[in-house]
Amino acid sequence: MPKELLYGEGDIGRLKRTSEKLILLKDLAGREASRDHPREFLPLVKQGLTIARRSRKTWFSAFFALEIAKCYNAMWMEYRSFRYLLDASKGFELLRDEPFLHITQTFLADYHRFAGQYEEAITMCGKTLDYYRSHQATDSLEYLWTLIVLAEAHRERGDFISALDIHYQSLALCEGIEDAAVQAHYANVLLHLGITYYRMERSDKASELFNRAKEYELVMSRKDIVRLNMNIANIYNNTANEQSRALELYNSTAAIVENVLGKDQSLPSLLINIGTVHSRVGETDEAITKYQQAHDLAQRLAFPEDFYAAVFFNLGGAYWNKKDSKTALRYLHRGMAIAEKVQDLRILQRSHGLAAMIYEDRRNYKKALDEFKKQSELRNKLFGHEKRIAVETIERRIEKERVQRERERQDRKIQELESEQARKAQELKARSLHLSRKNALLNKLRNYLRKLNAKSDVSRESVVAAILTHVREGLDIDETWNSVEEEFHQVHSDFVSEIRHKMPTLTRTEIKICILLKMQLSAKDIAGILYLSVHTVYTHTKHIRSKLNLPSQQNLAAFLAGI
Repeated sequence: MPKELLYGEGDIGRLKRTSEKLILLKDLAGREASRDHPREFLPLVKQGLTIARRSRKTWFSAFFALEIAKCYNAMWMEYRSFRYLLDASKGFELLRDEPFLHITQTFLADYHRFAGQYEEAITMCGKTLDYYRSHQATDSLEYLWTLIVLAEAHRERGDFISALDIHYQSLALCEGIEDAAVQAHYANVLLHLGITYYRMERSDKASELFNRAKEYELVMSRKDIVRLNMNIANIYNNTANEQSRALELYNSTAAIVENVLGKDQSLPSLLINIGTVHSRVGETDEAITKYQQAHDLAQRLAFPEDFYAAVFFNLGGAYWNKKDSKTALRYLHRGMAIAEKVQDLRILQRSHGLAAMIYEDRRNYKKALDEFKKQSELRNKLFGHEKRIAVETIERRIEKERVQRERERQDRKIQELESEQARKAQELKARSLHLSRKNALLNKLRNYLRKLNAKSDVSRESVVAAILTHVREGLDIDETWNSVEEEFHQVHSDFVSEIRHKMPTLTRTEIKICILLKMQLSAKDIAGILYLSVHTVYTHTKHIRSKLNLPSQQNLAAFLAGI
C-alpha cells in the first residue's frame, strides 16, 4: 500500500470517536494515491462504510458506498459496483445532496453503458449534464467525466458521429488549461477518441490520437495507461509485420497490471489479446494457453457471462487452426449459447460463420448451409440495426443544424439591434456636441453685444436689447435638452432610475451632468451644453462623487459607464 494511505490507516485505530474515524477515512478517499491503487484502497473505504452504517451516518454511508463503487470501476469490475451505486444514490437523494447525487448518477450511467443499457445511460447523462449547465459548472471535472460516459454510450450503440462530436466538445473545454487533473482528462478524451476511430476502422487517425495521449502519460491513471497501451498494441496486432511489437507491448502492459494493479478485469482481456497475436503468427498452442488462462482468471474474478462468448470463439478458432474440428465446434457452440443469451450479435454472427467453414471443411454441407444462413440472417439484422442508428444520427444532425440556423438568425437580429443602438448613441453624442458648439457661439455673441451696448447711445439701445433677447432665447436649452434626454432614454432606458436609486439627493443639473458623462463627453463640452463654466461643472462632479462615496482614484465617468 502507498505511504500516503498507510500513514492515515495507522491513525484510524488510535481514534476513539466515530466521527473522527469517518473524517480521517473520508480524507484518505480524497488523496491522489487512492486513484492508482484501488485494490489496496478498497478495504479502507469498506471499513468506512461499516462504521458509517453502524453509527447511522447517512451521508457518510452514501459517500463510502460511492467510493467502493469507484474502486470497482477503477478495477474494471463495474458489475460489482451497481449495488453500492444504488445505495449511494438513495442516500444522497434522501439528503438532497445534489452535487454528490449527480456524481453518483454519472457512475450509474457508466454501469448501464457497461451492461449494454445504452439508452438508459444516455438519458441519465443528459439529466446530469443539464444540472451542471444550469449551475454554470461546465468547467468542472464532473461535467467533463459525464461527457466521456455519454460519448462512450453513443459509441457502444454504434452512433460514432455523436460520440466524436461529444469528445471534440470535451477537448475544446480542456484546451490550454495547465491543471494536472484537467490534463489527465484531456489525455483520457484523446484515448477515447482514438478508440472511436479504431472502431470506425480508421487506424491511422486512432494511432495519431493514441500517440498524442501518450505525451500525458505522467498525469494519467494506471487504468488509462493500461487501456492506452492495449489499444496501441491492438493497432500493431492488426498491422502487417508488427505482431512482435504488439506482443511486446501486451506483455509489458500485463506486467503493469499484475505488479501494480493486481489481477483485475483488464488482465483477462490482455491475455485474450496476447493469445490473438500468438494465433496470428502461427503459435497456436501458446494462443490456446493464453485463452485458457483468461477463462480461468475470469472465473475466479466472477466475470459476467458475455466475456466467455469471446473466449470460446477464440478457442474455437485456435483449435480449428490445429485441425481439431471437433473441439473447435464444441467451444464455438458453447460461445454461441452464451452470445445468444446476452444478445451479443457480433460474436454470434462470427461464430456461425466460423462454424459454417468448419462444417464445410468436414464435408457436412447441410450443417454448413444452416450455419451460413444463420450468419446471413444475423448480418442482415446487424446491418438493419446499424442502418437504424445511422438514420437516427442523420435526423439528430438535421435537427441540430435547424436549431443552429435558428440560433444564428437570433444572433443576427441581436447584432442588428446592437448596431442600431450604437448608431443612435453616436447620433446622440453628435447632437449634444452640436448643441455645445451652438451655445458657445451664442455665448460669444452675447458678450460682444454686451460690450456694444455699453458703448452705444440711447437710439441703439433698443436694437441691441432686442438682439440680446433673441440670444437669450437661443441660449434657452430646455427644449433642445429635452430632445437629447428623450433620445438618451431610448438608448439607456434604466440609467436615470438607477442613479436616482443610488443617489436620491441628486439635483436636476447633477442628473444632466451624469447623463453627459455617461455619453463620454468632456467637462468643456458639458459646460457648453448646459451653459455653465468649466469650473462649475467640476464643482458639480465633486458633489456627485461625494454623494456616491467614490474613492479619489476611481474615475467618475468610468463608474457611470458601467451602470
